[in-house]
Amino acid sequence: MGTVEEWRTVLVSGAVWATLMLLVEMFVFTELARFKKPAPLLTVLLYAILGFLFGFTTTFHFRIFRWPMVAVLVLGFILFVAVGALYRKKVRIPS
Repeated sequence: MGTVEEWRTVLVSGAVWATLMLLVEMFVFTELARFKKPAPLLTVLLYAILGFLFGFTTTFHFRIFRWPMVAVLVLGFILFVAVGALYRKKVRIPS
C-alpha cells in the first residue's frame, strides 16, 4: 500500500498542485466573484480531491493498478464526480 514517505509525498504534491490551481483560478478567472456563497467552498473541495488524485498517481505510477490502490483511485474519482455534480447544481452552470 505504500510507505509513510510515499503517502507524505502524495499529500504534499497534491496540496501544492491544488493550491497553485486554486490561485490560478482566483487571480486569472474573475468569474469567482459572481458565484454564490457555496461555490468557493466547493471549488476548494474539488481542487483538494483533484490534488490528492494528482499526487496519488504521480507518486505511485503504475502501482496504482494493484487492487488496494485501485479502490483508493476509484473512491477519489467517485468523490470528484459527486462534488462536481453538487458544484454544478449550486452554481447552475449551463450544460
